[in-house]
Amino acid sequence: MFSISVLPTSALFSPEGYLLKMWVGLTKLSKFINDLNYEVPNANIPPTEGSNHKISFAINSLISNPLFIITALVILISPITIHIFSKVKKKNLAIIHQ
Repeated sequence: MFSISVLPTSALFSPEGYLLKMWVGLTKLSKFINDLNYEVPNANIPPTEGSNHKISFAINSLISNPLFIITALVILISPITIHIFSKVKKKNLAIIHQ
């Protein structure tokens, strides 16, 4: 749908679901912040250069977003679940063939 051919690719969508901005490839945190401040009115995310507390502000903004947490959990849990189900399936097939 978005013709993504390079990973990682990041996208910014409006609350209405419109694509506002797309970053292709590895992108520095400062680039995200600068672009977000431009694209999102009143975002006022402080720049990252110069001090670590500004980077922690950006990280805290992400981890306080429920959608980010859900997405991160799905990404982390999916391979584990697939691995467990493949083991169970192999074990069940072995029992059936006995």
